[in-house]
Amino acid sequence: MEFWVIDRWEGDLAVCHSEEGKRLEILRERFPENTAEGTWFQIMDNGQALPSSEETKKRQEYAKNLRKCLLLR
Repeated sequence: MEFWVIDRWEGDLAVCHSEEGKRLEILRERFPENTAEGTWFQIMDNGQALPSSEETKKRQEYAKNLRKCLLLR
């Protein structure tokens, strides 16, 4: 299953991007309450968004390490 990330909220819409660069807008009601920007998730067969704390943490750690590498150059 494909992972997506919430780039930003625009009113009742989450503007999301896939790993492949696809863009998608999803209604806020499809997410659990208090889902934040930067959250990685999968879209279930019923259309609901299922946030993945494991995937989000993994991606945040990768970005943190990448920033460190770039700053050391």
